[in-house]
Amino acid sequence: MDWLGYLKIFIALVFMVDPIAAIPTYLASTDGRSDAERARTASTAGMTVAVVLTVFCLAGEPLLALFGISVDSFRVAGGLILLTLAASMLRGAPGPTKQRSDEAEDALHKEQVGVVPIGIPLLAGPGAMSSMIVYASQAPGWRHRSVLLVISAAVAIVAWLSLRLAAPLGRLLGRTGMHVSTRIMGIILAAVAVEFIATGVLGLLPGLGG
Repeated sequence: MDWLGYLKIFIALVFMVDPIAAIPTYLASTDGRSDAERARTASTAGMTVAVVLTVFCLAGEPLLALFGISVDSFRVAGGLILLTLAASMLRGAPGPTKQRSDEAEDALHKEQVGVVPIGIPLLAGPGAMSSMIVYASQAPGWRHRSVLLVISAAVAIVAWLSLRLAAPLGRLLGRTGMHVSTRIMGIILAAVAVEFIATGVLGLLPGLGG
C-alpha cells in the first residue's frame, strides 16, 4: 500500500471517530471542573482511542480466525455498521452504534468519563473497531501494521486535540456548524462503507466481478 492509501485510512478513521460530535458530551460531562481535570479527561479519552485501535489492529485478525470468520464477511458486516453510522450522522444524530441517552446521563456522574462513554463508544465505537480490523488485513507484514499503529496514534492525537479545544471550537462552529461538519463526515463515511461492502461481496462471490 502506498502513502496515499495510508492517508485515506487516516482520514477515514478520523471521520469514524468524529471528535467534533463528542464535544457537546465532553463539555457537559466536565462542566464545573477545573482546567486540569478537563485536560486529564481529554488525555484519558485520547489514550483510550489509541489503545482500542491498537488492540484491534494487532488482535483483530486472530480473533476472526478464532471464530472462523473470513475477512470478506467481516468487510460486509463492518460496511453495514458504517452505513448505519453514516445514515445517523447525515440526520445529525450520534446513531445507535455510538452513545445511548443513559450513557450520556451517566457521564455527568462518572469520574472516568474519558474512558466511558467518551472514549468508548462515543469516539472509538464499533465502526472504528471493525474498520481497523479490515485495514489491518489489507496487507501482510509488520511494516503495514506499524504504519497503522502510527495512524492510530495520530487519530488519537486529533481526538485529544479536539477535546482540548472543545470550548473555542464549540463557540466558533456553533450548533449549526457542528451539524454541517457531522453531515459532511457522514457522506464520506457512507462512501467508505459502500467500498467495504462491495469489496467484501466480490471476495465472497467472485463471479459477480465478471
